Amino acid sequence: MSNFIDLSGQRFSRLLVLSKSGSDKYRNMQWACRCDCGEEVIVNGRSLRKGLTKSCGCIRSEMVSTHKLFDVWCSMKQRCYNPNSSDYKFYGNKGIKICDEWLNDFKAFYNWSMANGYTEELTIDRIDNKGNYYPENCQWLTNSENAGKDKRKKHDTSG
Repeated sequence: MSNFIDLSGQRFSRLLVLSKSGSDKYRNMQWACRCDCGEEVIVNGRSLRKGLTKSCGCIRSEMVSTHKLFDVWCSMKQRCYNPNSSDYKFYGNKGIKICDEWLNDFKAFYNWSMANGYTEELTIDRIDNKGNYYPENCQWLTNSENAGKDKRKKHDTSG
């Protein structure tokens, strides 16, 4: 092991190397690392040095979540602005719009979503269904919460 390089204390993307953790069946050095998200993981030293492993896996999860949120944003735009969308008649045709802050800036929508409890299991909901999509009028609900909200509106005779 004359080529041993101690990686302890070094940072590789989101991973901080804590200590040596033995070697794998091919005699590649393994390292115990702590990810910025708090998870601990054992990683092959070569993968760290070559930049092949950047996190415990949380980066991939975030990317999937971001893609799903991007789909939500695109769908929202379609139903409000694309007359060919099957949902346009319920949104754009009734004058429902998206605030300027979100309309052409996914990052602004993303930041609001993350700060307001977005998870992949939730759906965007307008608090006032006659109002537009804007931060003060939107929230994230489960499908069952949203369905319950629709039932309450149908039974509400106050107007």
